Amino acid sequence: MYTLVVSNGMMAVRIISWQKAIKLYYNEKVRIQHWYTDKVIRTPNGTHPMPCVVSEIGSKSNTKRVVRLTKHNLYLRDKGKCQYCDKRMTKDEATIDHVIPRSKGGKHTWDNVVLCCLGCNQYKGDDLLENAGVRLKKKPYAPTVSPTRWGIIDNVPDEWTYYIPELKQPTLDEGVWS
Repeated sequence: MYTLVVSNGMMAVRIISWQKAIKLYYNEKVRIQHWYTDKVIRTPNGTHPMPCVVSEIGSKSNTKRVVRLTKHNLYLRDKGKCQYCDKRMTKDEATIDHVIPRSKGGKHTWDNVVLCCLGCNQYKGDDLLENAGVRLKKKPYAPTVSPTRWGIIDNVPDEWTYYIPELKQPTLDEGVWS
């Protein structure tokens, strides 16, 4: 099991093991914000709740962290799936598609790029979504924490989604993207 570490500004910083979280807690380096409700630590002295989210004590990091836009980070953000047909791909098979093509004024930014299979990328070409007749599976977004820091974790605790909003799986409203 893992524990999410957040800054004083309540921004996700990294993920650590629950054992390290306990060590940091007893060394007065972190405060426990949330406990797992269904996980316990068994010791000779009894059972204790397991920390789910801890905040750093004395952290001066209240600013938003900038996540570098790389193919690797995009692959992690989109969980290795084409954002048009939902096909799972290896990093080598994946391509980057600009939702609003650069030829039409689109920027190379997190909220304008998605992971895409070669077939869908060639089909869409440099058309806009409505002209190509394709729809995104989810709206692109800029991660607030580097995906390489939290990786792809199955069964993310609900308590984490407050600190890492992109884990909530944003959806599109009736295919409207602005």
